[in-house]
Amino acid sequence: MVERLKNVAEIIFCILEKGNEEKKLLTAANLLENNQISNIEIDYKFKKDESVIIRKNDILLKRINPTYVNFISEINNNIYAGNNLIIIRPKNIDAKYLAAILDTNIEKFTKKNSIGAIVPSIGRKEIEKFKIEMCSKEQQVALGQYWLKSIEKRVLETKKIELEKQKTLIIVNKFINKIGGNKND
Repeated sequence: MVERLKNVAEIIFCILEKGNEEKKLLTAANLLENNQISNIEIDYKFKKDESVIIRKNDILLKRINPTYVNFISEINNNIYAGNNLIIIRPKNIDAKYLAAILDTNIEKFTKKNSIGAIVPSIGRKEIEKFKIEMCSKEQQVALGQYWLKSIEKRVLETKKIELEKQKTLIIVNKFINKIGGNKND
């Protein structure tokens, strides 16, 4: 059975009004691939809007040029989603399963349904029509868990590679200094 996204999730387009209330704000620029967030900013430019507070199990999507989603498995209280983000809040579907389906298909979907001519973007009508293949709850949970664990594995592998690079630099520098120092300093 196939469902439309609007039938299985609440879709919130984040548009903040100008103001000067202090808040923690997550912007599209701070969403990284593999469910990573680079920074949460303190903001004074917009009013607080309770409807765009990010919750556990929310799925965040950039409205402009979306190529991946960010699944929120945990988050501190009262962090607001910034402009040009879309919050997809699952209702009657496993959140990780929905994130996996969106993550796998969003770039292709965006290019096919883009409302922008130069920079691909998603509008409400387009995202509401996004098709979700439904399966049993058990299958949803299993696939969602697999998707999330595979992302966590990629993040750990990337960190391991970075640590190996740092280790190599330290060993090479120690050796160079031992045999007479670095002549290029």
